[in-house]
Amino acid sequence: MDIIRKGCSAQNFGKKIANIPLASIVHAISDPRFERRQVMDFLVRLRVRILPFKPNGYQYSIASYFQSDLGRATALDHHVNRPHYVERDIGRSLDRFFANHPNVSRNPAEWGAQRSAHEKKIVEHYGHHREMAIGVASPRYVALKKRIG
Repeated sequence: MDIIRKGCSAQNFGKKIANIPLASIVHAISDPRFERRQVMDFLVRLRVRILPFKPNGYQYSIASYFQSDLGRATALDHHVNRPHYVERDIGRSLDRFFANHPNVSRNPAEWGAQRSAHEKKIVEHYGHHREMAIGVASPRYVALKKRIG
């Protein structure tokens, strides 16, 4: 850690300073090949480790409930940070949704024209209430929502 902080002080806080070890890392992670690899890794994670799984207490997959880019990106963001809580927290958001909408089928394939509206309500709750570090879930969700729409 000392090598990365070499040359850093209160006097040059917020200013650019030469730092060869850190520059190498920054260069590596901004390389288009690295970025492409990250995107591919995220797609595999989404398709293999998130979408096929079922929210706690439900018989349909996350993919069947979350078909929008925002819903899937929110689940992916959660999985990157707290992978063991995704199914539980989506299940909790579904529980809340169905408690407030008892006449809606639990099978999302039967939602018809209301599919998008129902998913939006579930994702909105999930985005704000998924378990992450204190004070992190809502701002991260709002940022995702601004980017994705």
